[in-house]
Amino acid sequence: MIHFGDEFADVKFSRAGDYELDEGERVERTFLSLPKNSRERRGLMQREVWLPGDLLIGTDRRWIWITDRDKGFCDRFGRIIRSVRRRDERAISFRRDPNESVLVLDFCNAQWIVPITAELEEAAAAFAAHL
Repeated sequence: MIHFGDEFADVKFSRAGDYELDEGERVERTFLSLPKNSRERRGLMQREVWLPGDLLIGTDRRWIWITDRDKGFCDRFGRIIRSVRRRDERAISFRRDPNESVLVLDFCNAQWIVPITAELEEAAAAFAAHL
């Protein structure tokens, strides 16, 4: 298995990944972007902002996307899981735009667009380039 991105220090994502794998399914590559929090200050008010996390798992049978991203925001206690058969894969690419960097996974009947933070751009590009 080849891993890209953050290390598996988050119990939520590592357990979710283990739980989603079928018996005998072999993991070939993974990409992890852990949830991150920051504090924003506006005048006297301060608030905590969470950026969602994403785990992409490429197995010998399918692609799995585990995220706590819900409508662009972080759902700290939930997770959303999507999967697509490996044979439906068309292309995996990394796009760096002025406003946002994304991993794009194209399938026959779906497209996953995963936002990437600046510190993980290099890992995301390597993940997309890995065959």
